[in-house]
Amino acid sequence: MSPPPIYVDMDDVLCETARGFISLLEREFGRRVPFDQIHDFDLGVSFRLTPAELERFFEIAHRPELLIDLDPLPGAIDTVRAWAATGTEIAVVTGRPSSTAAACRGWLERHDVPHRELTFVDKYGRASATAEPEVVPLEALRRDAYRLAIEDSLPTARFLAERGIPVLLVDRPWNQGDCAGVHRCRDWAEIGRRARDLLAAAPAPTARSADAISS
Repeated sequence: MSPPPIYVDMDDVLCETARGFISLLEREFGRRVPFDQIHDFDLGVSFRLTPAELERFFEIAHRPELLIDLDPLPGAIDTVRAWAATGTEIAVVTGRPSSTAAACRGWLERHDVPHRELTFVDKYGRASATAEPEVVPLEALRRDAYRLAIEDSLPTARFLAERGIPVLLVDRPWNQGDCAGVHRCRDWAEIGRRARDLLAAAPAPTARSADAISS
């Protein structure tokens, strides 16, 4: 069996989602919030939006034309391509709703991001099992093995670390805090260096079945 893949999140890991959302907020709501002032992962709090405004914001934010036009983080794609060139498989994992699937795939194709799979995970307890049956519950990630995970959500990073997966956390204003097994990285240059050291320090585990992992 081939070794498990590296887990790579999309928003604010591969692509500059928060910066795109800042532009959207100013354009649609006439409100300016500096990037370094986004201290809460809840955009209703960080952007000072009412529930109705937040619903409207995400309706616009998840439109394909906006998502597919997001810029990649500097160094992200080159690093992922370098991993893939060594035979390492990439699993793109996102907390976006599955209705964005076409836009997600379009962005990955536009930027030629190598990946074995694209998985939609209910990281934040928002998905409806009826409306989005293809979305995987966060708990299901315990049945999967990853060699390494790259995230920007501190709660998700903690969950993965508790699972025993080494996590590199992209440093963002909204994810301040520490956790055992989570390594904070300033940028993708540091991610590349840390990943090299972590993967060299431990032999790549062999992929296990869901039954073996859950037992």
